[in-house]
Amino acid sequence: MADFITQHHKPSIGYVELMPWILFFDGSSCKQGGGIGIVIILPRGASFEFAFQTKPMTTNNQAEYESILNGLQLLQEVKAESIEIFGDS
Repeated sequence: MADFITQHHKPSIGYVELMPWILFFDGSSCKQGGGIGIVIILPRGASFEFAFQTKPMTTNNQAEYESILNGLQLLQEVKAESIEIFGDS
């Protein structure tokens, strides 16, 4: 099959380029609790913002990990195929 494709490939045939979903995440904590923030930007440009509270006595690292995991779970639910992830950790 690969040989057939390379032998019959014409330059006029276009390529399909996947546009990625973009995930921005951040998390922070303090003694009273903390929070995580997630922004998801769809390939066509629409954006969605999410905010969640974390448990009291959560470390900053735990809040960061929780934020990226929640973002990835949201993207998995919508079956995103290509993702770019941005965070400050």
